[in-house]
Amino acid sequence: MTTVIGGVVRWLRILLITAAALALVRLPISLAVADRARSFLATGRGENDFVAAVNTRNSLAFADFGVTVAIVVLTMVWMFRLAKNHAAVGRHDATWSSGWGVAGWFTPPAVIFVIPMLMLRELWRATDPEVAAFDPTWKRARSSALPIVWCIVYGAAQLIVAVSAITRFEMNMSVTTLAQARMADEPAWITVIATVLIVASAVCFLAIVHRLSTRHQQLIGEPVPERRQPAEQAER
Repeated sequence: MTTVIGGVVRWLRILLITAAALALVRLPISLAVADRARSFLATGRGENDFVAAVNTRNSLAFADFGVTVAIVVLTMVWMFRLAKNHAAVGRHDATWSSGWGVAGWFTPPAVIFVIPMLMLRELWRATDPEVAAFDPTWKRARSSALPIVWCIVYGAAQLIVAVSAITRFEMNMSVTTLAQARMADEPAWITVIATVLIVASAVCFLAIVHRLSTRHQQLIGEPVPERRQPAEQAER
């Protein structure tokens, strides 16, 4: 017996679009924070403007964190259901069982995206429309390069953010405005590149969710809801 994935997919799409939008909204605010931090450090004036910009950025960061957590949780559910459904339609001997849809996201930071990427590639093979259900040759099907692209782009974004934070980190417990300004003073190109990579990775993962889910629904025979015409809605 298979489990429907339509609801999870719908929310994943919404959250991924939201994440990309938040990254774009946060870009000019982050640039403003860095600019005001630089001005405050150089002149000693504009502390209130800097603090206001930091508070706005932190509010967006909190919202972004919540969206990211929701995306990770739903992705785990999505990958778990896909693998479980594949086993139900005869895609046996999978390298990455349904449990890896959850456990794969709890690996060490250096390889945290590798197992999910490998599992996504195998899930892609399992949904090949040219391979019938219960066909033991399904693992020979072609996969997609999208999971690899996503892994590289998103990993690069996180690496840039991490290296930048470590480089500017002060080895003390100071929480003064001056210390915050020193932490916020970073080159604009770092912020811009990180944002571009984050948005690109969200778009790439959105494409993965859409294409892989469509193939999967066709494989298990899950109907994809279509928009009803106004006349049909009125009749119902």
